[in-house]
Amino acid sequence: MGLRLLIIVGAIWFALRVYRRYRLGIKRERGTHAEKMVQCAVCGVYLPEPEAKRERPGVFRCPAHQAH
Repeated sequence: MGLRLLIIVGAIWFALRVYRRYRLGIKRERGTHAEKMVQCAVCGVYLPEPEAKRERPGVFRCPAHQAH
């Protein structure tokens, strides 16, 4: 009886670990990695840092205001 209970508990533990890894894999595939958002110094719109032009440290401009 004790060995059977130990096997059942072990199987449940193993299944939960596999399920958690599966769920983490799905979250990673969805692209949960968020880019840093910065604010345009002219209009105040937030946009991803790679799309913004850095005017000086801490000051960014959106594409619409990069020429100004």
